[in-house]
Amino acid sequence: MRRKLLSYSLSFVLFLSLLPQVALAANEPSYSLSISKNHIAKDDKFSVTVKGKDMTDVYGYEVNVDYDSDKLTYQGVSAGASGFGFTAGETSRGHIKFAYTKLGDVPGDKGNITFVTINFVAKNSGDANIELTDLKLVDSQIASKSQQVGVKTTVAISNTGNNGNGNGNGNGNGNGNGNGNNGNGNGNGNGNNGGGKGGSVHKFTDLPSTHWAYDVIAELEAKQIISGTSANTFEPERAITRAEFVAMMVKALKLNDKAELQFADVKAGDWFADAVAKAFKAGIVTGKSATSFDPKGLITREEMVTMTMKAYELMSGQSFGSSIAPGFKDMNKVSPWAVNAVSAAAELQLIKGRSQDKFVPKGISSRAEAAQVIFILIAIA
Repeated sequence: MRRKLLSYSLSFVLFLSLLPQVALAANEPSYSLSISKNHIAKDDKFSVTVKGKDMTDVYGYEVNVDYDSDKLTYQGVSAGASGFGFTAGETSRGHIKFAYTKLGDVPGDKGNITFVTINFVAKNSGDANIELTDLKLVDSQIASKSQQVGVKTTVAISNTGNNGNGNGNGNGNGNGNGNGNNGNGNGNGNGNNGGGKGGSVHKFTDLPSTHWAYDVIAELEAKQIISGTSANTFEPERAITRAEFVAMMVKALKLNDKAELQFADVKAGDWFADAVAKAFKAGIVTGKSATSFDPKGLITREEMVTMTMKAYELMSGQSFGSSIAPGFKDMNKVSPWAVNAVSAAAELQLIKGRSQDKFVPKGISSRAEAAQVIFILIAIA
């Protein structure tokens, strides 16, 4: 009897060894990009969703996507699953990094997964390429694995949409939301020849399209969150003042509550007076002293981050508390009152160092850096 059982067992093992290998192994994960619209015209909004199939134990992930920044304007992202998600914004022109993680002692996701949905506006006609270049997967045991993917899709953008569709008068001179002449306006303003304001990028002469913050500045300027220093200049590398940064932040947060002035050096007639009063009331800013705000003073990187994290708390309803110290080698130079804010901002990837391993807390922030921080804040909060 035992010999028969042994014979059956050996036969079964031999049978398994002869099966195709794929029948014994789980399906390999695969990835795809799906576009929300079949037909996309210039100035149209659309989204691209990054998906995974046959996934196992996905507790967190980092997704890297390249896109054609000459034809597309990045509009933000959203996580495909519940839990805490955050984006690092565009680490360079035409590149998006998105990271997500679950919270607590819970299992990872399996099966078909939506990683992230990325929103774009088509700003120029032609074929726009989008590529999922690589990703990093983290399982519930916090073991990570990086993968090169190389999945691509192409968006064909036509030059115009529907002609004369909307409330404008067809010549772009109306105050409505119409598309103006030949459907190219999409503007809310009084632009000529159907141009309007929305959908068009303000052409600052000192901001070339190759500048690392070009898309960010163009997007925030289109939303009227930031403005130039003149009709034709933005001065992206100029140091930003405390008043300028607070004004940007108040517009980004859409603070509307009336507030009383608290500082002797902020007069009622100053262009920034209303913004400073609102930001102080909301708890985003404090003065240099009980009576001084120093509106014309240049804002340091640690000051900017501290204000930004207070804004994050206000927008998200989440307290950032204390976080794991980031890998900056100059954290010992961060003022004690800014340590938690810098650590939390680094963990959220709201900020990066001036170099690979240095934050430079006492360094003066530029207008481009301030725009980048506010852009990411809006996306994650």
